[in-house]
Amino acid sequence: MSGRNVVLLFVCALAAHTASAGDVNLDGAINLFDFSRFAACDTGPGVPFDCGCAVLDVDEDGDVDRSDFAAFQAGFGACDPYDLQGTSSDIAVCLNGYCDGDPATRALVGEMDLSRLDITGSPNGEYEVYRVGCDRGGEVVASGVLDAFGVATHVLGVGSFESDVVSGLRARVVTDDGECEIFSDVVETESVPTMANDIDVILPAGSFADVRGPFLGRKGNTFRIGNIDFAVTPKTELSGGFTLDDLELGEWLVVDADLNNQGGYNAIEVNREDTEPMVRLSGRVQGLGPSGLVVLGVSFYMNPQTEYFDFETKTPASFDQITLGMAIEVFVPVEAGVPLANEVHLNVPVELEPEPEPEPEEEPEDSPPSPPFCS
Repeated sequence: MSGRNVVLLFVCALAAHTASAGDVNLDGAINLFDFSRFAACDTGPGVPFDCGCAVLDVDEDGDVDRSDFAAFQAGFGACDPYDLQGTSSDIAVCLNGYCDGDPATRALVGEMDLSRLDITGSPNGEYEVYRVGCDRGGEVVASGVLDAFGVATHVLGVGSFESDVVSGLRARVVTDDGECEIFSDVVETESVPTMANDIDVILPAGSFADVRGPFLGRKGNTFRIGNIDFAVTPKTELSGGFTLDDLELGEWLVVDADLNNQGGYNAIEVNREDTEPMVRLSGRVQGLGPSGLVVLGVSFYMNPQTEYFDFETKTPASFDQITLGMAIEVFVPVEAGVPLANEVHLNVPVELEPEPEPEPEEEPEDSPPSPPFCS
């Protein structure tokens, strides 16, 4: 199947119901979009309507005519909860690993966080991501073309969602002839200020910070992995005798470091290694949120696919077992684009270090959350 793939971002309140007569795109609102479709579907009395026009046959007599328009006009401007059920399984949309069609889960998104949007549908199909519904309908947030496998990924930036709003995502396909639209199920979303929370624990100098990931640049004697900077000091061991000038962008590094007195990180040992599929960061938990955590001063998010393992007991674990100050290792796929954790290992072994200290309770109410790792 080929065609144009469109993802709809809803802003109305969320609840299951039967689609209202006249709500062509199942967004819960009867508006100018639906009106423009009525003109295309108007067959006149006794003439069967085309594919995609059934919702405009208000009196259910098999055609779309003036009697249907009278009912449509009476409901114009209404905004009710939209239908969660789609019309096809040939297209799907996932947000931060939460996918459509599962009424038991709701994607948690942060107003101050990045979000990952995955779309699957027709190979090479053109698509766009835009808002519809009662308030911000028609606002385009992303667009592009699906690849040869019918897949596309977008990173939605900070501020894409508003705090304390329940909404959803839906995918729409327009068929080859442009006559019929196919809708996916809805992936529900719930917005919070941030999934990972602010930093609640201040770590003392000497706290460990170990990272495995791609080299992203340098400035003087400081180099970067993700958005974490590591200082090379006279005590740093560059294994194999290389220098920072020898490094190439994307080259895989394994860094053992500790926190210095200025709140940054000093590299203790740096090794050049073969590229790995996962970026790995080890440190102590500095903040916990509703669906994420802060480690090494940056935010990581969790979803239903995230796996947890307790290093001490060698048993599966859960997000609820993570505590402030715990030594953990976070695994993030290199291609993730946003800091969604694939795995988290709890109670990882560390060398002797100072104990973490609680941060003073007095903090500005409007302090921003810690930045995501994949910025």
